[in-house]
Amino acid sequence: MIAIATARTAALEGHPPIPLWVMLDLTVVASSVLASSMARSGTRRWVHVVAFSLLLGTFVYATVDFEYPRTPGFIRADKMLV
Repeated sequence: MIAIATARTAALEGHPPIPLWVMLDLTVVASSVLASSMARSGTRRWVHVVAFSLLLGTFVYATVDFEYPRTPGFIRADKMLV
């Protein structure tokens, strides 16, 4: 019973790493720049749309990969130092 309480406390106190926060900031800045740029010009620039989509997809993938380290991906629980 104590192990469950300790695991729950550790899970609640865990924070995402700094690179995920940086990627989130980049996503927010990129979306605001792209939105204002496309609103002024009235046309879509597909390079910007694709770049933003890739940035957002990478951020979501990294977040999910960090939250579930035992699934196959870049972050692996068996390679972590415990």
